[in-house]
Amino acid sequence: MSRIGPRDDSHVGGISSPETEDNRHWQATLADAKAVLDARASDEFKTLLIPTDAAAVIHPETETTTPAGFSYIIGSSRAAELGSFISECEFTETIVYSKIAGARRYQLTECIDPSAKCSCAIVAAIELESYRECIDAAQSRETLTTTLRRVDGEEVTRITHSNPAVFAPSEESDSY
Repeated sequence: MSRIGPRDDSHVGGISSPETEDNRHWQATLADAKAVLDARASDEFKTLLIPTDAAAVIHPETETTTPAGFSYIIGSSRAAELGSFISECEFTETIVYSKIAGARRYQLTECIDPSAKCSCAIVAAIELESYRECIDAAQSRETLTTTLRRVDGEEVTRITHSNPAVFAPSEESDSY
C-alpha cells in the first residue's frame, strides 16, 4: 500500500513511523536477530525468526494458570510457521540479548535445541515497568515461561526456561 498526498502525520499522535527512535531500536534488534540466526544457519541449524506484535510481562500473582514470564502476540502466518517448526524441536538452551532504550527493553530470546539443530529467535519490545519483579519471581521459582499466542488469544506454544537468570538485566548489555 502506498501513501498518497502530503506527509503530515501531526494528527497521528504516538503511532510509530520509520523515523521514530522506537522504530530505530526495533530495527536494530531485528538486525541482531538475523545475524544470530545467520551464524546458526552457517552451522547447519534450522532457524526461525519470530518478531512479536505485542508483549506482556506475566506475574505469578496476576494469572494463576501461567508461571512468571512473558506472553507474546504473533501474527497468523508466523503462528503457522512456528507451529510446524517447534514440532521438530525441544528447546533446552536459552540465550538472551537485550538493550534498554527509554521505557522499553528490546529483547532477543534465542531458544535452542542443539541435538535437533534448531534455533528460534523471538524479538520483542517489553515495557520495563514490571520487568524486574517478573524476573525476581521467576528466579525464586527457578523457571520462566515464554508463551506465544495468536492474535485471537489461542496459545501456539509455551517454552519453559529452567534458568531465568539469563533474563536478568545486566548493566553492560542493557544500554544503547
